[in-house]
Amino acid sequence: DLDRALILGSRSFGKGLVQIVRPLSYNNSLKITTSRYYIPSGRSIQSAIYTHQDAGHSMQIPDSLRKAFKTQNGRIVYDGVGIDPDISVEEPSQKLVEIALLQNSAYFFYANEYRSKNATFDAKSIDDEMLDDFFEYLDRTNFDYVTRVERHLTSLQNQLKEDGISVDESVMVNLDTAVENQKFRELWNASDVIRKELFLELTARYSGQVGRFEAAIKSDSTIIKATELFRNPTQIANVLGE
Repeated sequence: DLDRALILGSRSFGKGLVQIVRPLSYNNSLKITTSRYYIPSGRSIQSAIYTHQDAGHSMQIPDSLRKAFKTQNGRIVYDGVGIDPDISVEEPSQKLVEIALLQNSAYFFYANEYRSKNATFDAKSIDDEMLDDFFEYLDRTNFDYVTRVERHLTSLQNQLKEDGISVDESVMVNLDTAVENQKFRELWNASDVIRKELFLELTARYSGQVGRFEAAIKSDSTIIKATELFRNPTQIANVLGE
């Protein structure tokens, strides 16, 4: 709002309420909303509207009700939806297989096993040989996850049985095979993400969390964009309206 810095990344959550906490008996507490928080341009960043008619009910502020404000240099900004970045840097959405690898701690346990067998790790990235080794580890540890298609197939099979409808078993076998093949392809398609996550996890085993953070910075899209801007002060000035 004071045009002294740029904000990079994605829109913030839009939590702009001031709250106080009052202690109650039996080790309980009561949180009370006392006001809204306003930033220098005079706008509120609170994105949800709470009503008294329906306790606990909230709604998002529609675009038609958002008000325009100006920063110190006269840039137009809006209230009601958190903080919009001056320059958007969107992270790609995670695929189901990527989420499953994290939820199953696959990188964590593989890195533990690798560390127990190897005294050093000085690679700058994950090569094909190590990636294949990780895939073999997943196979050896029976890594699996349930796709949306599998859930629908299971539901279909149950419904067919319930309704007394017989289906050629080979049809279902072919469908199951097709699903497994697709899951294998999805795993390979996620190779770039897997290489990144695996490299960070292994770096942490040999260089600690500091080493992990240093490695993560090099591939962080927001930090990369920020360093590009630092090399181009004219672009920063243009965005700030100077």
